[in-house]
Amino acid sequence: MLPIHQVQVISQLPDVEQRLVSAKYQQPKATELDAHDAQAEIALLITNLLVDAGYKDSQSEKVIFNLTTRVFDDMITRYKHLTLGELKIAFNEGVRGNYGEFKGINITTISFWIKSFEASEYRKNALQHFNKLLGLQTPKPPPCPAQTEALLQKACANAYADFCAGKNFTLIAKVIYN
Repeated sequence: MLPIHQVQVISQLPDVEQRLVSAKYQQPKATELDAHDAQAEIALLITNLLVDAGYKDSQSEKVIFNLTTRVFDDMITRYKHLTLGELKIAFNEGVRGNYGEFKGINITTISFWIKSFEASEYRKNALQHFNKLLGLQTPKPPPCPAQTEALLQKACANAYADFCAGKNFTLIAKVIYN
């Protein structure tokens, strides 16, 4: 689970970017799940994919088992850095023809969709946008006692220099005591 400030950063992204970043950081990888659970998740994704593609044998256990086994093997070897949420997006975009002409559901097509998803400029830009926003909003750790003392001494020295120069130092005094 992501820390609360990272979840807040995700909520600031545009909707499509939220979907991509959430899939990357809030969904498990196949390697993080028990093999049986990962295969069950992949089987569900493949079943939905077959339905979306209009296959009449979308409930065929033989077809689902075969594709599930092949995709699972790829997810724990070739694509172990991808999450199941990202796999779902690759399937959804692929079946809609966003990664080229639809040529049926098989392991070759699925691998092409996954590679196309990985190379997607929009995916890369969404992750870069998230990381940029995250970098701007990463909370700074509180200063240690030695750093606090050094900051206080510097503020006092600056306030004294301003006093000697006849400047108003009330704002600095407020910073020191807040």
